Amino acid sequence: DAPLFHVDIHGKVSEKLHVDLGVQPLISEWPREHAFVDCLTTHLTKGINKALLDHSVLSLKGKQISVDEDPRLHGYWGPDTVTTISHQSVMLGVPAVQFEMPPRVRERLVGSPPFLADFAKALAGAYREVVTGWRRGP
Repeated sequence: DAPLFHVDIHGKVSEKLHVDLGVQPLISEWPREHAFVDCLTTHLTKGINKALLDHSVLSLKGKQISVDEDPRLHGYWGPDTVTTISHQSVMLGVPAVQFEMPPRVRERLVGSPPFLADFAKALAGAYREVVTGWRRGP
């Protein structure tokens, strides 16, 4: 059976230069899986940054948009409060990431099929190279 991988995509308007890659639920809930989390984060960051750069996805002010691996919006609100959907997936044993995307990225995903394809390739590549080869330890 192929393993599950939950990708939660959100929009944001507060900060417009970064796609936030939230992996904090994985870090907080799976303390023994740091190698897996680091590898997944690296693959996603490299792949999405490449797509953003290759397709010149820029802010309204003409600055290159890139991935923030340590954002404020990361999908984890704490141990004793409500949980995000990505956090719930992690609690159920499913690797999950949460993306917060500024408007320009969302516009390009909808309006540029080649960018959408490369963004999807980055997700599929991380799944294929990292998630499918991983088995959660005890």
